Amino acid sequence: QSIAAAGAQCGIGIPSDCPAGQYCPIDLPQLVAKTYTANCTPLPVENETCGPALALQRCAANLVCDATTAPAKPICVTPHELGATCSDNSLCYSQNCVAGACAPASPCAK
Repeated sequence: QSIAAAGAQCGIGIPSDCPAGQYCPIDLPQLVAKTYTANCTPLPVENETCGPALALQRCAANLVCDATTAPAKPICVTPHELGATCSDNSLCYSQNCVAGACAPASPCAK
């Protein structure tokens, strides 16, 4: 599979046919309309709206999509360190949010 140029037309594919740092922002309404192409777009950076849920990567490297911001649109954020407040496992580096704080992934971790 060839890699599209930055900003060029792309389609659904695994792996993505967009260059590193970009994604193909095809969303559910486009699929329903049988429109399977878009243009390669830079991955959203911190505090920007996450890419569509159908994209495999929704944020730039080392960021996660915070979907707990409803009714506002989900935004890209840096994952939280141990002890930081959280409302969902996906917001913690450890992937473990317990009682509103990022906790170790296992009882053996520090």
